[in-house]
Amino acid sequence: MNTHHTQTVAPTANHSEFVETMLHDDQFVHALWDAVIGDPMTGVQVVAPDGTILYGNDQIFRIFFGEQSRAADYVGRNAREWYSPDAFRERMTLLQDILEDGAARQFRGIYQGRQVVSTVYRVMAGKPPAAKTPALL
Repeated sequence: MNTHHTQTVAPTANHSEFVETMLHDDQFVHALWDAVIGDPMTGVQVVAPDGTILYGNDQIFRIFFGEQSRAADYVGRNAREWYSPDAFRERMTLLQDILEDGAARQFRGIYQGRQVVSTVYRVMAGKPPAAKTPALL
């Protein structure tokens, strides 16, 4: 069985302010870059608290939507477009928990017949992720 790893980061500010901040914050850019280049098979995405996809590399969308998927087709859209209402609400609740306590979480599940492990970190400018060893949910 193939295992794919994904990382999602949840910003802590209004997403339009966050995008402006991330473009001008060297520490955030370096942290994001490190996540992207740390493992070429890792999908990375930045999700606003409302579920809007602010950033994603092609790999994250290939993992969840198939080999022909590209980031350009999803960035700027809201995840509620492809999740059921219950699944979207569950994910947004988990993101809110991460925003509040700062602890990373790791999720494992089956998506389109493949095991997917996602690690979710809160990203704040100038601060490393709060937990190096995320809790597995």
